[in-house]
Amino acid sequence: MNFLILLVVFALVAVRVVKPEDRRRYLAVAMASLRQLKTAATTPRPAYEAFVAALRRRTPRALAAPAIVAIDALIFVLMVGGSTPMSDPATLVAWGANLGTRTTNGEWWRLLTSTFLHAGVLQLGVETIVLLHGALVERFVGRAAFAVVFVSAGVMAGVTHISAHPVDVGTSAVGALSGLYGLMAACVLWSTIRGRREIAPEEDAELLAQIAVPPIAIKRITVVGVLFFLVSAIDGLAGGMLTGFIVGLGCGAAVGWSAADRTSGWRPVAGAGVACAAAAIIWAVPLRNIADVKPEVDHVVAIETRTAAAYATAFDRFTHQRISGDALADLADGAIVELEAADARLGALQHVPPEHQPLVADAREFLRLRCASWRARADALRRAHKNLRAAPVGGDPTARVQAEGRYRSTMAAAGKAEAAERTASEAFARVKIRATNPAS
Repeated sequence: MNFLILLVVFALVAVRVVKPEDRRRYLAVAMASLRQLKTAATTPRPAYEAFVAALRRRTPRALAAPAIVAIDALIFVLMVGGSTPMSDPATLVAWGANLGTRTTNGEWWRLLTSTFLHAGVLQLGVETIVLLHGALVERFVGRAAFAVVFVSAGVMAGVTHISAHPVDVGTSAVGALSGLYGLMAACVLWSTIRGRREIAPEEDAELLAQIAVPPIAIKRITVVGVLFFLVSAIDGLAGGMLTGFIVGLGCGAAVGWSAADRTSGWRPVAGAGVACAAAAIIWAVPLRNIADVKPEVDHVVAIETRTAAAYATAFDRFTHQRISGDALADLADGAIVELEAADARLGALQHVPPEHQPLVADAREFLRLRCASWRARADALRRAHKNLRAAPVGGDPTARVQAEGRYRSTMAAAGKAEAAERTASEAFARVKIRATNPAS
């Protein structure tokens, strides 16, 4: 989207700096080009029309592609009508988007549901065009092969996303559609390699006549594919395209060898689907149980907020002599117990994504420093309380010297506690920053 905005800005600047006569000339050239494109698009192409007619005879109704378009559109409309922005990652996750920390912890169904999600209207529009154009692919290879490749490519693209970006929310529609391009490429290659064959007398010549993909059809599919790739790249979704295309190409190698003669049989389609499922499982098993550190870090932040507020309230009571210094120190000891338990939970986390490892390290460092500050504060309070009870009575010089020593000890402990408090507060600020933006 930023790229499109940049193009619009560039066009506006160009219009402003170009001379009026040059502007009119460029506009005339652009209009002539548009008229040529319109003529090319509307001019009858006998080879292409014969190709489409042959496909319609083979598969009168394309069901899979329109069904996917309907599902995508319905989900999109429901998302738009929701109470939260559809571009919000939390909204996408709520509707089944792929997220490593959720998918790999028992929500594997997200690999499938993310195939039917779109984060923007531009992406939905372009991919709808691809799917409607993909009805040709469905008629060429059959509904079963079309559906299996679409789902398999989407699932594998989802696994690729988890492997590369375990903490980022993602959708897999781009990978699924790329699989259809890989499938069509394999079918065209098979048709080229095998060439034409003679039809046996017992075969139905009209239904089994070989269907050659004409160059004009390949060109049109390529044009739509280039548009699809550009929009996906602009949206930052090109990562799953290669995986999806490879999956489609591999499935096409198994199911597309007979596409010129007939739609794919159920056995090669089932075999391709099982092979893709097995590959997805083998790839996904090492990725299982990716740690979700955010709840643990939020727990640390909650403990700090709660204990700091409780201590502030208790300290106010202490200054008004409503509770003793020992009672205030006991409160600090209780906070230490909670913080040490939180540190143990962080230390027990396994399969922490690389993006979140600095956050975990900062959180554990904060817990260490905060425990040290609570201990220093409790020590200072107990020293002060003890020294007050040991205050000298009368004017004994020795007792006075001892009292001065105890006072210096108390002040040193208080200074140590204050320094530890500042260090812990700085560490807490870093944790809050990283919790907001883990990649920082």
